[in-house]
Amino acid sequence: MNKITLIQIISDGGIGGGPSHVFGLLKNINKAEFDCYLICPSGNLSDKTKKLENVILINLEMKSKFGLNESYKLKSHIDRIKSNKTIIHIHGPRALMLARKSINSDIKIIYTEHIYTKDYYLRNKINDFLQKKIIKFLYTKLDLIIAVSNEVKKYLISVGVEKDKVVIIPNGFEKIDEKYLPNESLIGTIGSLNYLKGHKYLIDAMPLILQNYNNIILEIVSSGDEEIKLKNQVSKLHLEKSIKFYGAQENIGKFLSRWRIFILPSLSESFGIVLMEAMSVGVPSIATKVGGIIDFAIDNQNCLLIEKQNPQQIADAIVNLLEDKKLSDELGQNGKITSDKYQWGKIIKEIEKTYLALVE
Repeated sequence: MNKITLIQIISDGGIGGGPSHVFGLLKNINKAEFDCYLICPSGNLSDKTKKLENVILINLEMKSKFGLNESYKLKSHIDRIKSNKTIIHIHGPRALMLARKSINSDIKIIYTEHIYTKDYYLRNKINDFLQKKIIKFLYTKLDLIIAVSNEVKKYLISVGVEKDKVVIIPNGFEKIDEKYLPNESLIGTIGSLNYLKGHKYLIDAMPLILQNYNNIILEIVSSGDEEIKLKNQVSKLHLEKSIKFYGAQENIGKFLSRWRIFILPSLSESFGIVLMEAMSVGVPSIATKVGGIIDFAIDNQNCLLIEKQNPQQIADAIVNLLEDKKLSDELGQNGKITSDKYQWGKIIKEIEKTYLALVE
C-alpha cells in the first residue's frame, strides 16, 4: 500500500489546546495509511511525541513568524521528506506564515484555524493588522481549512474564504479518567495567563464570592505573560490567602478532580478544549458565551453560561452552584455525556476522511 506522507507543523511546543490537539491527532491516526511527521519546537509536545511509535519528529525553533531563515529551514525539511502523495497540515498563524515558501500546487495543504473568531485580536494594533492581512492572503493558497467551531467558520467566511474551502471538525480530546472527589472549598480555572483568557474578571469576582463563602479558594493553573500583572491584582485586593497560582501543569486531571466548580472566563475561545476536559471529569462548569463554547455548552443543561468581562455574573454563577447541589450534579452528569461526542476515537475518523478525500 502506498501510504500518504502526512506532515504536521505547529510553532507552539507547549501544553495548550493547539499542541494537545496535534498530539492527540498523531497518537490516534491510522498509521497503516499515513507516514507521520511532526515539525515543531522543542518542549512538551516534542517530548511526548518522542514516545509515540511510527511518528518522525523534527525539531525546529519558530520564534519569529517573519523569520526568513526559519522559513527556508522549514521548506528544506518538507522538500526532503515529501513524496508523491503528501499532505501538510499546519496549525496556528505563526506556522502558516513560516510555511509560506512551501505552499504550492504540488502538495496538498490543510490549515486548522485554532485561534481566530470575531473576538480574537492582538493587543499591538500594527501587529494585529499585519498578521490578519498576511493570513487572509495565505488562506487563498490553501486546499482546505478546518474550522474547529461554527464561530471560526463564520470568521473565515467574513474575511473572504470560500464556503467550499471550509469544513468544521471540532477539536478532539483525551478523556480524563480521574475519579471526581471534589473539595467543597476549591474552585479553579485552567488557561494561559494572557489577556484573552479573562482571569482578571475572575479575580475581581472573588471578593463578591467571599462575602457569602469566606472559605473558598480559587486555584489558577497555567503560566503566561500576564502572570505578574495578575499576581499584583491579587495583592492589591488582599486575596493572597484565597487565590493560589500553580503555574503550567501537564496533569490537569489532579486539579479538575478536586474542584467543586470549574470556571472558564475567556474573552475569546475558538473551541475550548479545557472546558471539554472539565466536563469529562464531571466538574460543574461555568463559561463565557464566546466562540466555539456555544457549539456544545448549553446553559443550565451541561454548563452555566455568562457574559464575558462580567465579575458580578461570574460571582453569581459560582454562588448559585455552591448553593444548588442538585443543579451542580445535573451539570456534571450532562457534561460527561456531552464530552463523549468529542473523544478522539470519533473525531479522528472525520480528520482521516478529510485527508483521504484530498488525495483521491
